Amino acid sequence: MTKICKLDHRIVVAISGQERLAFLQDLITNDVNKTTEEQAVYACLLTPQGKFQHDFLMLADGERLLLDCEKDRAPSLVKALKIYAMRADVKITTLEDSCVYAIREGEVEHSHMYRDPRHEDLGWRVLMLDGGDLDETAGAADYDMHRISLAVPDSSRDMKPKLSTLLDHNIDFLNGISWDKGCYVGQEVTARMRYRGLVKKRLIPVVVEGGPISQEAGTAITNEAGRNIGELRSHAGAYALVLMKLDAVNESVFLENQSLKIALPDYLQKNL
Repeated sequence: MTKICKLDHRIVVAISGQERLAFLQDLITNDVNKTTEEQAVYACLLTPQGKFQHDFLMLADGERLLLDCEKDRAPSLVKALKIYAMRADVKITTLEDSCVYAIREGEVEHSHMYRDPRHEDLGWRVLMLDGGDLDETAGAADYDMHRISLAVPDSSRDMKPKLSTLLDHNIDFLNGISWDKGCYVGQEVTARMRYRGLVKKRLIPVVVEGGPISQEAGTAITNEAGRNIGELRSHAGAYALVLMKLDAVNESVFLENQSLKIALPDYLQKNL
């Protein structure tokens, strides 16, 4: 059965104008020129110090680009982009009636439908630009558990604005960075982490043995000796993402008194 889930925490921002491609190309982590009406691109906007500010999925739509982004933080994204825009020929608008759906194990017919570029198992997304509804067949928790099992961060739920670095959160493995497109804001720090092997922690999926997770994000993750080795991030049911030290991946780990089972997806197993 096709699983259709409305992502209530997402909205669409549109960027139009003759200089929209060149404007974004100098700012964000991925290659804007690879974006088409069929092919989306995942990218992030960083601080000059290489810290996460915003991420979004980007799709071409005629003479504009559509950014599938966080709803609550869309005003912050628009403000940041407008600061960089200065005298560029671009117009940045939040499509207030828009909504986003995630689709798994099937597809529907829609003009603004695209394959999620972060991981093939995430399926499809549909952008409804002027409102409208699809018949939901899966809830947000179902989508979150699947996303978490693939170690895919959910924007600022998992990455802390102005604090988090991308490689700690698997963005390099999730097609969010172009290593050969040239400069962008925060590029030097991001490249240094990769080429000097400075990544010491990663966002790792875990399963709690014995029941659902009730703790808040930020709760400490410890090893058997009680040493703090990480912290809890987004979670759903018994599934969670934890940001943890890589040297502890093969240890027994705990969330307070609950034992955690590390469940690495294939791409992390191959690369850690």
